[in-house]
Amino acid sequence: MKLFKNIICVAICLIAYQALSAPINLVVFSRNRPLQLDAFLESFDKNTHGCKAISIIFKADTPDYRQGYMLTQQRYPAVRFLEQSAAENDFKRLVLKAAEFENDGYIVFAVDDIIITRPVDFHKIIDLLKDNQAEGFYLRLGTHITECYSQNRKTGVPDLHEVLPGVYSWEFRKGQGDWGYPHSVDMVVYRKKDIKPFFLKTYFNNPNILEGAWACQNPHHQTGLCYEYACIVNCPLNIVQTTFKNRHSNECLPEELLDLYLQGYKLDIEPLQNCINRAPHMDYKPTFIAQ
Repeated sequence: MKLFKNIICVAICLIAYQALSAPINLVVFSRNRPLQLDAFLESFDKNTHGCKAISIIFKADTPDYRQGYMLTQQRYPAVRFLEQSAAENDFKRLVLKAAEFENDGYIVFAVDDIIITRPVDFHKIIDLLKDNQAEGFYLRLGTHITECYSQNRKTGVPDLHEVLPGVYSWEFRKGQGDWGYPHSVDMVVYRKKDIKPFFLKTYFNNPNILEGAWACQNPHHQTGLCYEYACIVNCPLNIVQTTFKNRHSNECLPEELLDLYLQGYKLDIEPLQNCINRAPHMDYKPTFIAQ
């Protein structure tokens, strides 16, 4: 009888552990931005719960940028850093490695100029996706998102349906700008099984080509989920890729931020906590403090 009770106890503990262990991978893309990546990781560490499998795919164009990334890695030793080589197919190889599509579960992508601005519990988000047939959970959207920065226009908010207090769904076909953009590498939680076929069959060699190709794919589900308040904001201080001429504030050159970082400074993320941004991206004049 005692052995039977012990077996039952172990089984209950195992079930509880599996329920508490959110099977979710975070994959972050970064190029020549160790200071901005540091700010993202600090905000992620401060504001999120339930995601331990974190991989950074980074590209350093010079030894100095690589030194910056080595400093970031020292500050966040639990994070896996994967350095992209110059090989044509290396980026996709690293994405598939970091995504771990061979394991079922959930995945969220991010870029290095994002700041997490509100508490996020990935356990709760996964439960919401299990209970709702939505394409994903969009941490970049909220009821205050009325503009699209990349298109430089007002979009308004589509008709929202409150599925739970503070949780909303909408139809992509009725949304404009970011509200009608199902596939993004800016903090959207997806089911791996939904997106795995696209990632396996599609050619891409950088994050912009990846998102551009992904944007052409029809979503598996016609609705998305979000909270009342967006939990992130992109601060496009500069541009480091040459694939597309994305809108940015040109506030700080990458080499200027690298110099600050190597001198022991970091971006002060406190002014962005709980910010109410009108678009997922916004112009921002940063302040820097000693680490």
